[in-house]
Amino acid sequence: MGLPFLGMLGCVSWSFLDSDWSAGLGEFDFIITNQAVHELRHKRHAINLHIAVRALLRPQVSYWVCDHYAGDDGMSNDQLYMTVQEQKAALIEAGFTKVDQLLAKGGLVLHRATK
Repeated sequence: MGLPFLGMLGCVSWSFLDSDWSAGLGEFDFIITNQAVHELRHKRHAINLHIAVRALLRPQVSYWVCDHYAGDDGMSNDQLYMTVQEQKAALIEAGFTKVDQLLAKGGLVLHRATK
């Protein structure tokens, strides 16, 4: 399963589980994901996704990540969904220097991670 990329190239599709999904994309000033991380089908894959995204970002720019979370008021599958704290930890482990929680609502949490 691939997720669409919309940009100057049009619409193309890659799977985040492929190790080279980001090859040839270039650099970006901003990247946003919405409910995409859990589509990796296990939370253990999140750090590799975040590392690949970090490599696509220009210095001092942001990556906004919105996804479901496990725990109170969230999802019950703690193998697919990360807790809010696990989401933040995965972004830090991927090398982002600053991670801020911007919003938590309706079982979703939005983080801003800065390179």
